[in-house]
Amino acid sequence: MAQDTLTIEVVRRNPRSARLQLSGDLDYDSADHLLRAAGKVLRDGSRDLVVDVSALGICDSSGLGALIEVFHNCRDADGGMRIVGIGPHLKQLLARTGLDEVFEVQARTGLGGSTSAPIGLDASSG
Repeated sequence: MAQDTLTIEVVRRNPRSARLQLSGDLDYDSADHLLRAAGKVLRDGSRDLVVDVSALGICDSSGLGALIEVFHNCRDADGGMRIVGIGPHLKQLLARTGLDEVFEVQARTGLGGSTSAPIGLDASSG
């Protein structure tokens, strides 16, 4: 039942990077689903992940915790993580928690795409 609230489509961009397209809700019931999917992608050789949240509904504290863990797992694998398609609610949540200074994030445009300029970037990530 928990996995029904979040759908993750993985698109391999090249041997080192992959895009995870999230749709549904990233919450207490589904955070483990993201951790398992990202873990598999990293075990399969990808190091750089783009997490597309443009079709995400809810993201609660458990969802934020999962994103933080994926970020750390990418860095531990000598890679990185970027979050794209951030809507106003998630943008505000990241700002309130200070995570907009940790994650490289791109806001959603009015047309559902993403802007090209990051609105936050951890200077130590690379």
